[in-house]
Amino acid sequence: MAGLIARLFGSPVHYAGDAEIETALSRAVEQVEPRLRQAGDFPRRYRRSVAHALDYARQLAQAVPGPVEMAPELYARDPFVHVLFSGPEEMQQALCMSHAMHEYARRPGGPGTDAYALMGMRRREKTAFGMELQGELLRREVAQRVVIFTDHTLSGPAPTEAEARQLLMWNLFDSLLGRVSERIQARRKSRQALEQERDYLRADLRLAPPERRSALQQRLEKVLAELAAAAATLDLRRLAQDFDEILLNPEQHLRLERVTLNVDGMGVLRPDSAPAAHELDFTDLYGRDRRRWTVVMVHCHPRPELLAMDERLHQASRWLQL
Repeated sequence: MAGLIARLFGSPVHYAGDAEIETALSRAVEQVEPRLRQAGDFPRRYRRSVAHALDYARQLAQAVPGPVEMAPELYARDPFVHVLFSGPEEMQQALCMSHAMHEYARRPGGPGTDAYALMGMRRREKTAFGMELQGELLRREVAQRVVIFTDHTLSGPAPTEAEARQLLMWNLFDSLLGRVSERIQARRKSRQALEQERDYLRADLRLAPPERRSALQQRLEKVLAELAAAAATLDLRRLAQDFDEILLNPEQHLRLERVTLNVDGMGVLRPDSAPAAHELDFTDLYGRDRRRWTVVMVHCHPRPELLAMDERLHQASRWLQL
């Protein structure tokens, strides 16, 4: 699957080196299970799955399109940029007022405000009524399907595209580790529920009348057997299987899909042959939350005065919360 994505999106394949794999293994320990280093088969048993997932994350990061220049003067000239925002003011707000850009600009010895970053958006379609020219007749209140983008979010800003894609690679890898952690946490919650039921049954047995004791004892024995099985699944030696299930099959948990839409300058979906419409490609990322994010790598130049305003608003907000 990783090779297929590379072919579809034209991304070169690069394999993780030993230093990166060691870093990835350390992240796995920190994010999934700190006791993992105590496992007798660590890191040897985990190296293959971790390396595979890291290569997959790298290919996804390289496959994200862009960078697309984001500047107010391009809003009217670039159909792709135009359809993403309702106007140049919304563009500036998304780029300058985002938390990620705010933190990026405030870094000690800051790299300036020029940045490359991943921009994610929610894309949806809605029905609107507008004017439409049919032949020489202008019709009003025509039902149209309009594509709109909301919740613009910047993440992982960096001074170069290469650094931004490297940050994205690690974020995607961490997302896969999150899926491993979720599997383990689900079993822990199941064990805790069984432990709670065991305690309730033991308490009931102490006070139960003779006619109920046999049924309660049978239920307690069943719960104890289930609890022993649940505890076995949380043995450190079992965790390697969780890593294999997720990290050797990363495309089941994290993937990109490309969608082509024909839209006009107002974001109205048009037939392929319609004049004044543009064929635009969008790339969607499906991740841990099962929701779709339309993603693109952007190159932006946030205005310093707006970043300064954001700082003042941030400080005011802190005062209001005291």
